[in-house]
Amino acid sequence: MAVQDAWRKGLASPWAPALLTGLFVFAGLMILDAWNIAPHSPWRAAILGGASGFLATSLTRRLQRRSSQR
Repeated sequence: MAVQDAWRKGLASPWAPALLTGLFVFAGLMILDAWNIAPHSPWRAAILGGASGFLATSLTRRLQRRSSQR
């Protein structure tokens, strides 16, 4: 239980959205490169970056709400 609380506390920190966004973008670009989908396309990077930022921000907000309720 203490490990889960520490994990939630770490993801609720201010630097977590930026770190998660970078992680999601990197993983997504590696997957798309492996599938050879639109190589060297700035649109692909922009769409993937926007979606990753939205996902990371919503995830950290949700975890912040959960940690503040406890």
